[in-house]
Amino acid sequence: FVGEVETVTPIAVRATGYTFLFDVDNGKFIRKQNIITRIIPLGHSDVLISLLPESVELKHLVYHIDTQRKLIITDNHAFSQSMVEFSGRYNTSR
Repeated sequence: FVGEVETVTPIAVRATGYTFLFDVDNGKFIRKQNIITRIIPLGHSDVLISLLPESVELKHLVYHIDTQRKLIITDNHAFSQSMVEFSGRYNTSR
């Protein structure tokens, strides 16, 4: 999930954005087209929150594998960020 934070409480964040699903047949992440709102609990070990520059447009973000076989998120323009925290969870060797 990649989204824009709308509300923050001491225990959760409300964010609106896009869900990405891992396609095991192709070894790629696919962005779902519909925008959704999620409540994300804070302090949970399964939640990784990264801050993105305000200039990044969420609708342009994609996940892909770089030349070193590392998972990155990018807008294919000026923004690119390593997602090595997740690289071990998915078989990206295809």
